[in-house]
Amino acid sequence: ATVQGKGAADELIRALDRLEGVEEVDAVIIGRGGGESRDLSAFNDEALVRRVAEMTKPVISAVGHDIDYTLTDLGADMRAPTPSAAAELAVSDAGQLVERLDKLKRELTTGAELAIGRCQNRLHRLDVTRHDPLRGIEASRVRLDRAIEAVEDSCGQALRHAGDRLARAASVFDRLDPLHRIEVARFKLATLLGGVEGGVARQLGEASRRFELAGAGLEKLSPRAVLGRGYAIVRDAEGAVVRDASTRSPGDRLDVTVARGALECEVKEVKKGREAG
Repeated sequence: ATVQGKGAADELIRALDRLEGVEEVDAVIIGRGGGESRDLSAFNDEALVRRVAEMTKPVISAVGHDIDYTLTDLGADMRAPTPSAAAELAVSDAGQLVERLDKLKRELTTGAELAIGRCQNRLHRLDVTRHDPLRGIEASRVRLDRAIEAVEDSCGQALRHAGDRLARAASVFDRLDPLHRIEVARFKLATLLGGVEGGVARQLGEASRRFELAGAGLEKLSPRAVLGRGYAIVRDAEGAVVRDASTRSPGDRLDVTVARGALECEVKEVKKGREAG
């Protein structure tokens, strides 16, 4: 695929679509060599980043040099500083594996040769004039069988070690599986939501208690509570509250509101100043 210029992002998306359908592909590396920021712009394309994040196969993003960062680095399962480093992450060192197999082969060959040599020495030391040759041969056969068993045990141990290494490698790829990462993220999200719900419930409870206390305080300060203690509210014909007796004259009509009901009154006499007490 083209890695820069017009249409590069679309070509990269089509290449990922093709690789998604190839069963033999175990992992995908998307990358290119270094360059200026505008040369790497295809790897910041939204559609390409979304396609990288949606891949069911593990994706390693390796764009540019170690100092270069693109959005595909965030959408991929793993980031490598360079394309060559991505190859080292995805594939084990074949040379080391071959060297390990050669070493095991040499150890198995040496063990078998030593066992056969010991059996041959024992055969040569047999005194055929003093012992029954058949008995000596049978004893040698037993020792040879034991030597073969020892070699087989050694081979089995080597195979078990190789199996353990294969299992560990499979475990690493399992951890790179996007589905596994999604399950881990889902568990973390559920834990966070549980904490948020608990915090919201506590805050609502505290707010409800404060609301009840505020309601009780307002009730004490309400006009109805004041009227219940024997006070009254006096209004003139226009509904204005009368606070000063000197503003009224005999014959004025007033509405007096008490705790239960209201009274319609007529002023007969106005007492001013302290006389009102």
